[in-house]
Amino acid sequence: MPVELQELESLQGVDLDISPTEVLLKLPGASELRIPLPKPMHGEAKAKFSKKQRQLTITWPEPAEVEGVDCIDLLSQEIEHALKQCNVEKLQKLPQLSGGSILLDSFGISGEATATRAECQYKVSISFDWAALDAVGGQLATGGCFIADLTPHAVPQVAVEGDAGPPHAEAAKKWMRKEGALLIAAALDGPALCAALTAAASAAAKPLLKAEVNEWARSWLGTKLPQLSVRLFGGTAVVLSEPIVSGEVPCITLDCSWRASMPGKDVEGSLTATFDGTRPTVEASGPPGQVLTAFRQKGVEAVKDLLLRFGEELKRR
Repeated sequence: MPVELQELESLQGVDLDISPTEVLLKLPGASELRIPLPKPMHGEAKAKFSKKQRQLTITWPEPAEVEGVDCIDLLSQEIEHALKQCNVEKLQKLPQLSGGSILLDSFGISGEATATRAECQYKVSISFDWAALDAVGGQLATGGCFIADLTPHAVPQVAVEGDAGPPHAEAAKKWMRKEGALLIAAALDGPALCAALTAAASAAAKPLLKAEVNEWARSWLGTKLPQLSVRLFGGTAVVLSEPIVSGEVPCITLDCSWRASMPGKDVEGSLTATFDGTRPTVEASGPPGQVLTAFRQKGVEAVKDLLLRFGEELKRR
């Protein structure tokens, strides 16, 4: 990074201080020059002054490349999250099923995944269950899905199996094999999955400042929490919103609202979670009744799982 110092003939009497976020020059005469860096820089900086050009050049070492960071756990989390998002956004209230919905569950992911800051490679197999529900939550059909040898650049081939049953079950199975399989394949976007893996490798190569980690934590939780897929009895969907993250990593507190949408009414409440870096504690409140009881089971567990996932991500920072 070049710094123009046309008023100086040398660095004699100049006090140079280089931090990860700025360059501070204390010039003769007690004046100061502060230069913020465009991004945090790490490692031992070197400074060289050119008398001819009256220019100070500061350089930093290139971050060491991380070779082959094992990312199978992260990839598994991202795949499961993508499928749950597909479930919420694409497989609800389907006209082809007379307003019915598809519920994906019991995800199993195995294989290998590695990444550097520049690229990623993975080859995994995915299996999960599916169930077709009618408009009021009654079960129409059940079955399983399997994806073999998913890689970053291949179009996923989704094999759909289903149990034999009455005509409405066969209709649901037929829809899953055609339209459902395409929607699921589209959700497993190779570039998006690779972006998550390379970001993890980049984080492993360059430690962040504590302030940056705190900002990352607020952004990560603020984004992931509203995306959680929580379903109660009869397929009732719960939305978590308005997340507020406070504290200093690894000890954080998370507050948010939750709303269960039911035919004819919505049930709303609040949730508070704390995380000390290893163990999450989650409490939910709301109107007493069956919905709150169900949410305290499934919703609380979903938030605990998210915080444990957050803890794993935090270790990479």
